Amino acid sequence: MGRPPWPPLSGAAGATEGPLPPELDPRLHRPSDFHAFQPFVIIAVVLVILVILVPLGLYLTTHTGGGTSGNSGGTPSPAPIGSVFAVGLPEELTCTSSLVTLNACVTAGDSLYEIQVETSTITFGEVLFQLQNSNGTIFGNTGIGSFALVTAAGEAAAYSDLSAHAGLAMPTTWAHYAAGYSVVSSLTSTVLTILVDLGQTTPGTGLYLVAVGVNGCTGTTAPVSLS
Repeated sequence: MGRPPWPPLSGAAGATEGPLPPELDPRLHRPSDFHAFQPFVIIAVVLVILVILVPLGLYLTTHTGGGTSGNSGGTPSPAPIGSVFAVGLPEELTCTSSLVTLNACVTAGDSLYEIQVETSTITFGEVLFQLQNSNGTIFGNTGIGSFALVTAAGEAAAYSDLSAHAGLAMPTTWAHYAAGYSVVSSLTSTVLTILVDLGQTTPGTGLYLVAVGVNGCTGTTAPVSLS
């Protein structure tokens, strides 16, 4: 037995009994519930994606250095040495035989300067030291000079000797390390003092200590007068 005929459309002129062709049947062309809710579904999906991606982007920017000036690969930019390292005023001393034994200076009787580290968030391998004349040239030492990083116990944690007439400027990172110290040791927690042996017995009048940033640091600090 076939399907009963559709009732005629109300008010349609000349309506007759029998099924309507599919293309004329309004009940076959009503929007489904899914189509009615489809815009809301799309908006919800977009919101979920934004909720996930925005915090993720902020996390990656914060933890990889992305977006900082001077870098394009997510690698943190080098820090100006003057923003992460600072020293106090120098104090004039004299190198003694006991300090020579501790590798804190080279020759007993040499003019020696002690400079306190006041601010530091760097490692041993991120700074070089040099002694400059007032015109910015490197001081030419007449005898063997040295730079040393000295702990509270008086031990030279790291030091570099410089030959006579070589100029008091470290060409590379520290030449010697005491046991337990290395290029990656924190200068903050282990070192309190910089010692500079001038390689001569006369005071360092008109001389200036300058720190040079290397590896993770750049630039130089402002010159600090020894006198």
